[in-house]
Amino acid sequence: MTFASPAVLLLLLTLPVAAWLHLRRARRAESRLVYSDLSLLARGRPSLRVRARALLPAARAMAVALLIVALARPQRVSPRQEFEGRGIDIVLVMDVSYSMRAEDFGAVNRFTGAKEVLARFARGITNDRLALVIFATQAFTQCPLTLDHEMTAALIDGIQLDMISGDSTAIGMALATAASRLERSTSKSKVVILLTDGENNAGSVAPMDAARACQALGIRVYTIGVGKPEGSPVPIELPTGQRVYARNADGSLALTRLDEKLLTEVAETTGGEYHHAGDADALRAVYQSIWKLEKSRLKMPALRKRQELCGRFLWPGLCLLGLELIAGATVLRKAP
Repeated sequence: MTFASPAVLLLLLTLPVAAWLHLRRARRAESRLVYSDLSLLARGRPSLRVRARALLPAARAMAVALLIVALARPQRVSPRQEFEGRGIDIVLVMDVSYSMRAEDFGAVNRFTGAKEVLARFARGITNDRLALVIFATQAFTQCPLTLDHEMTAALIDGIQLDMISGDSTAIGMALATAASRLERSTSKSKVVILLTDGENNAGSVAPMDAARACQALGIRVYTIGVGKPEGSPVPIELPTGQRVYARNADGSLALTRLDEKLLTEVAETTGGEYHHAGDADALRAVYQSIWKLEKSRLKMPALRKRQELCGRFLWPGLCLLGLELIAGATVLRKAP
């Protein structure tokens, strides 16, 4: 056990002095009666009440000692522990363009599978702040940086493919929007995790320009490509309820293609990494590997937890002092 304010314990040295002054004053103020014969009192013994009253000064001294120790803030110090991952700001960026309807992502389409993984990832984060950006033809901040991970996950659960009009993919705009969320961040690690299934074909910001801006701001970008690199058809539901696949102007089947080269260049420019995920399980593993990598980069110095023990001395001291005052004024009161 240690003390946060050990100098306060010097007050304990005043207790012997206070005891000496109390005894000295008691002797001087002691009342005396003159008797002609004390033989009748020779066999008499002090009553329990008299003996209990003699303990009142000791009880008060003990109470004061406990209060002094409490004032010194006793603490229990745990063994040294190494903490990881504190001080990371993460912006989750998700593609909600129409191509995310493609059904090459396991048992569900890309959008549904990616959304479930992303929400679970948000709920598993501790200590660090999260933000959410969604994009298609435009980019939009769905949630600013926050420590409320449950709220972030709930917002992810509520994302719909038709939240942003258009069926294009503005990767550069998404990166620029994410960078603006982290521009004023003072965290030790600033990270963007961008998930997309297509090529950059919209927006006024080129992806590499946005990547260089992230690099200048000290932001690491991890890119994740979902779906088959060679592309997959995108289903469309007609007003009649009929289900068909999107086609090009020449009648050929339209395929959504993944620009892995661009995503790799963006990640490497900022010191991040590119990952490909072909299904929900692979995507879940990618998010976890990125998270573990960032935590390992941010290992904090070994720290010790301190548990305050003040209450273990404060409350007994107050109770003992109150009991002494009440008893001295009632059942153990001494007549003048």
